[in-house]
Amino acid sequence: MNENHSPHAWWSRLRHYGMLLSPVVLVERYPGPPPGARFPLLENLRNDYNRFVSKLADLKENAERDEATILKWVDAILEKYIVCNEGQIAKQHDIRINITAPIRIGNRTETIRPHRVVFADATGTKVAFLVMVDTSSQFGRGRERTAYARFLELLRGSGHRLGLFTNGSQFRLIYAGLDFESWAEWESDRWFDGGDGTEELNGLRQLLSTDSLQPVKSGISGLLDAVEESRKRQADLSSVLRENVRQAVELLLEDVSTAHRTKSDLFTALMESNSERRLTDAKLTRHCCKLRCGSSCDWWFACLPNRGNCCLSMIRFTTRLMACGRSTSCWRKRRDLRAARKFCSIAKRHGPGSWPSSD
Repeated sequence: MNENHSPHAWWSRLRHYGMLLSPVVLVERYPGPPPGARFPLLENLRNDYNRFVSKLADLKENAERDEATILKWVDAILEKYIVCNEGQIAKQHDIRINITAPIRIGNRTETIRPHRVVFADATGTKVAFLVMVDTSSQFGRGRERTAYARFLELLRGSGHRLGLFTNGSQFRLIYAGLDFESWAEWESDRWFDGGDGTEELNGLRQLLSTDSLQPVKSGISGLLDAVEESRKRQADLSSVLRENVRQAVELLLEDVSTAHRTKSDLFTALMESNSERRLTDAKLTRHCCKLRCGSSCDWWFACLPNRGNCCLSMIRFTTRLMACGRSTSCWRKRRDLRAARKFCSIAKRHGPGSWPSSD
């Protein structure tokens, strides 16, 4: 699907780190574009935003913000615009917030807790995501790094993997794994332009809406299930690609080994380190192209950068060759480990970019 015609083109305009939601899963779980908010929700939110910005106007550059001011703005988004149901949001001093995580700071242990907890429904039994605000003016600067790290520890320590981290200007939706995190980030100063920015705001509303957070299986919210499905598919794809690359390299080495049996001096030029003319990685790849499919493959070779590790060039070549379907009749299943060891031995001895020429 063309990105420009996708109902979720707004997703690609956000800042991303890692895989939070794949575009395919996003379209599957949310078939239509984000619906616009009914009147006058957007105008009311704009007024709340203007009040928030006016409170910041008196601060010096890079000065810390008032936590209560940020929380008031966040509550306006969750309660008035996303329209969470009554009882779906637990605030900091709510008795239902018993979510804590201990962290070690120097010689002391400190307990941290979220500022808000959003439940999957109004019953308040299943947590959908946690909310933490930070008073830094810009993500990635100063103490914000520490605050963000503390929030990740809270997500991991409490077992609740989804969280919303914000300073009022930037909103970061986070998925925290045991040793990784992924996120997407919104900029609130874009939300009221009446165009792409408003669509991004509606996208956030769609993801955090009550319908999206409804439990779908084993008490897992729909949003969390979509995130974990995206990561599962990414892992499956990586596994398939690794296996395809491995098979492609083995097939290439098998042909090289077969050619070496009929032409005993095939590797002679590679072993002669005193040759004056060097065979670059790209030339070696072109030579292997001829061995593989009987042509120079200029249609593909023009796209290959004349730099980098030779083994990487081989992998790029073989995967592209398999994709184009050339000479499919000569693909064989037998592995040639002896040829693989010989090729790796030669590669280690000479290194990239230092292959002697044979002509």
